[in-house]
Amino acid sequence: MMQRLPKIKAMFRTSIVVGCSLLFALQPLLVAENREKAYEDAGKRANEITDIFSSGPLQIHARVRVNAATGPIDGTYRYTQLSKDDVRVDVQIPGYTESIITRNGEQYFTRSRDLQPLPISYLYALVKNDHSILWKDHVSKVITSLQNGRTVRCYVATWPDGRGETCFDIESGVLTSSERRFNTYVDMTEFSEFRREDNKLFPAMMRFHSGKLLVEVQVDSIDHSSVESKVFDPPSNATKQERCKVFRSAEAVYSPDYWQHVPYSYKSGAVIIAGRLDEHGKILSSEIQESSGPKIDAAAMRALNEVYVHPATCDGKTIPSFFRFS
Repeated sequence: MMQRLPKIKAMFRTSIVVGCSLLFALQPLLVAENREKAYEDAGKRANEITDIFSSGPLQIHARVRVNAATGPIDGTYRYTQLSKDDVRVDVQIPGYTESIITRNGEQYFTRSRDLQPLPISYLYALVKNDHSILWKDHVSKVITSLQNGRTVRCYVATWPDGRGETCFDIESGVLTSSERRFNTYVDMTEFSEFRREDNKLFPAMMRFHSGKLLVEVQVDSIDHSSVESKVFDPPSNATKQERCKVFRSAEAVYSPDYWQHVPYSYKSGAVIIAGRLDEHGKILSSEIQESSGPKIDAAAMRALNEVYVHPATCDGKTIPSFFRFS
């Protein structure tokens, strides 16, 4: 019995070492899971705080300023809601107007030209869509700092060619900024000047920076009074959007020769190309909506010839659609 004690003690020590090793190995995983759970909870809280769209009647009037490479552009944005099934959005900038009307769940739109300008998509994201979590990558660290006089908590994620950082105000829980970096390219979204609406907080100033592009939205008024139902009557020249249970947007399919047309030396920016497709995927028209210079623009247009763009589908059926690729 006495001879067995050293062996038992040695086995006991070994089990302690193995147990501690497993504990130390699991600890980083648990910390990472806790960071990601905290980030997800912060995003949900921010959504709830700023969601004034789930209420009844709502009208938002805002001024829009776009600073592009060609100079500043001023316009207007109007959002009108009677209920979730009756919504109207009107946007106007020099050279382009757009109205999107949802009536009894059916959607109609009118555009003064086929291809929607790039700033308009960012405008919609700023006002309605960009208060949600934009990525769910591994959160590598959490930072607390000051931002415009507010104490914010920022969640940082990294990936091989980029980095993301999303910041929330600690006191109120609102989303204050979101940044994405890919190589040397940076997208930055900022929300500020929050005002209280029906026990909710909503940003009166919103900014989106992307390269040379800056889109600003300054909310002038928010009104919850009811509106006449005829506001949601689609005009006679409106196009009806097909109603889908399952909608899939247009998707690029790259050929083996695609990368031969995109030299790896071009890493200083991104080219954004927009276009219109028929139901067979034929490109009817296309344009460069964000440029990174003549050389890379030309390379991108050549590369587009090596891309098959699968048209959007509505419940599995291909339909005419719009695409935008970076």
